[in-house]
Amino acid sequence: MRAILLSLLVSFNVIAEELPLTVLVTHFPPFINQETPYQGLSWNLLHDFAASKGVAIQPEYLPTARLMTQVESGNWHATITPIPEETIGLVKVNYAKNIVRYGLLVKGDTLLNLAGLHIAAIRTAGFSAVQKHLLEQGVKISEVNNLRQGYLMYEAGRVDAVLGIVMDGKAIGATDDEFVMALKLAEFTFTLSLNNKSPIASAAYDKLISP
Repeated sequence: MRAILLSLLVSFNVIAEELPLTVLVTHFPPFINQETPYQGLSWNLLHDFAASKGVAIQPEYLPTARLMTQVESGNWHATITPIPEETIGLVKVNYAKNIVRYGLLVKGDTLLNLAGLHIAAIRTAGFSAVQKHLLEQGVKISEVNNLRQGYLMYEAGRVDAVLGIVMDGKAIGATDDEFVMALKLAEFTFTLSLNNKSPIASAAYDKLISP
């Protein structure tokens, strides 16, 4: 009987290592974008990191509220959405060393007054909490399909600023290197949270932290 149980346990662990890690994500361009083949900046970095460690990943898109509910239920593998530190089984892995700043970009030393400001921002179908906050401050938003389009609108004088991201000192998608962040709205690192209570996530975690 012991031999049978041991065999079943080994088989289950092998299966867990072979199954893809399901990562819960929320559509939040340009970081997570369900509408593009590479699925956004964050997903692209995570995919490359996981592949380098021999871990297959697949996204599961959920609204933020449903994502949090699923995490609370314990029925989850991983997520790149910030979750409570007290979450049972929570372990973390940084999947990129970059620090990202998110905010309003312009050329020069322009001082921005939010009231009446007209900006270009990635289309989010109303999911962006940052954009909702800016709208409440009196900002007018013209939605674009990608950041490059937003910077071209700025160059044409059609908007006052671009809601964009700076990584490694460079504005992602900018037409040149002259854009600077006039107002920082957020700063974060690229962190993957995993459920160590899940055999699939636990097996993936061991691979992800390996040298």
